[in-house]
Amino acid sequence: MFSNSFLLLLWTVSFVLFTWWSSGMLTHTCNKGNWRSSVGINICRLFKALFAFTCVGLVSTLLATHLDLRVYRDDTRSSKYEQIETKTLDVDQTHTAYGEDEVAAPRETYHSVPVVARDD
Repeated sequence: MFSNSFLLLLWTVSFVLFTWWSSGMLTHTCNKGNWRSSVGINICRLFKALFAFTCVGLVSTLLATHLDLRVYRDDTRSSKYEQIETKTLDVDQTHTAYGEDEVAAPRETYHSVPVVARDD
């Protein structure tokens, strides 16, 4: 929640500064009359695409922060948590793949090289 809030603050500041800086460019059309060359037209298009992706980043971070706050509020609203029920199984109540009321035999370990104990 805190990381998304911090990211939202960064996105908001950067979006406001970028919008302020490029406000003249964003309102004009990308043509030779405004930009004088094909390179200028491409730069205009790239800045407009950058502005669109900045809007998407800001909105997605805003929605993620809203989701974090909503989940946090819902989790802390009741101010108490219910205890999860646990069952304890006795050996007599165990059901295994080998049939009811039988305990599975421990698995043997297989080694490609036999393990030999040394008497050093």
